[in-house]
Amino acid sequence: MHVQIENFRPPHLAMTSWSVSVLRYQHIPLLDALSAASIATISSFLPLDLANTSWAFATLECTNQPLFNSIATAAITLSNEFGAQEIALMADA
Repeated sequence: MHVQIENFRPPHLAMTSWSVSVLRYQHIPLLDALSAASIATISSFLPLDLANTSWAFATLECTNQPLFNSIATAAITLSNEFGAQEIALMADA
């Protein structure tokens, strides 16, 4: 079975990014694909998706400025929906 990241929904992108970061797996092509797919669907991300994705990329010390800019813009739009967990993850990133 061949799965394409472009077909992932926001929660799947966020959790895959989180999983990769927990494993400290710095596979640049995979991170680039996750980043591109996340940017393309960022307007559909929920606060937890944004927080997990930002935490994951920051943990891996990936300086993907377009991704972080997209996350920041989306976070501003959803700022009233952030709970304590999302705020803590974003602050830690």
